Amino acid sequence: MLIYDGRYQNADAVILENEQIRTVLLPRFGGKIVSLYHKANRFELLFQNPKPQFTPAFIGASFAAYEACGFDDVFPSVEAEVVSVGRERITYPDHGELWSHEMKTNIKADGVSLSMQSTLLPYRFMKTVTLFGDALQIRYQFTHTGDVAFPYVFFPHCLVAARKGMQLSIPAGQKKYLIKTADMEKWYLIHPLKTGNCGYVFPNEKISAFFQFSYHQLPYLGFWRTAGGFRGDHNCALEPASAYYDSVTIAAQNNRESILKPKETLDIPFSITMKATD
Repeated sequence: MLIYDGRYQNADAVILENEQIRTVLLPRFGGKIVSLYHKANRFELLFQNPKPQFTPAFIGASFAAYEACGFDDVFPSVEAEVVSVGRERITYPDHGELWSHEMKTNIKADGVSLSMQSTLLPYRFMKTVTLFGDALQIRYQFTHTGDVAFPYVFFPHCLVAARKGMQLSIPAGQKKYLIKTADMEKWYLIHPLKTGNCGYVFPNEKISAFFQFSYHQLPYLGFWRTAGGFRGDHNCALEPASAYYDSVTIAAQNNRESILKPKETLDIPFSITMKATD
């Protein structure tokens, strides 16, 4: 595997590459993964930036006003909301805070680590990214550094480019729709997962992309799709999540919340495997 510095549009990038796949990360922009490319099939999985450049965001900014593209990490909530943490009332930002943070980068022979100390809540975040064959492998770590537990929603927010004929591969289950219109939808499977595998099949491009994760840590599966209904974008996202619905408030109301306890470290593996199909 090769790891080297580069540029992506106007942003400094770290690039990981092996014989099968290549991926590009932007440390300045929350460690966003902006490209996951399968070489043999000349296939780009991720939805690309619809804007001519990337713009640094401030914590609390509207996610829709910036580059809603590629693969971000959502924590501690999706919806902007005010949350009680101990005796304090804290505003959780739109799509969390990670996407708007600059990450410290540590490049090693076997991968890249990106990290930050939250200015919102008492935790440290680190994700380590590597390639193994045809798989992008990520390990997330959230370490509580304070004395008061706090609720959170976490999920990998991987926006995939919409393509004609693409198919979802998901566990069977009833859906609870949060949004449903002709050109936009968001739903969750009502019951917790019993498998940590879901993904996409692209018959026209003869390739598949499957997510592997711990269903004990990410037991709720959501799905987002826009066919022009959000900013004119055309993309979708399977979203294995720690809590049910996009808000810690709604998750608590459904008794399906997730809590980070003092001194606890969440250690969450996640991978995407892309394979050529017949």
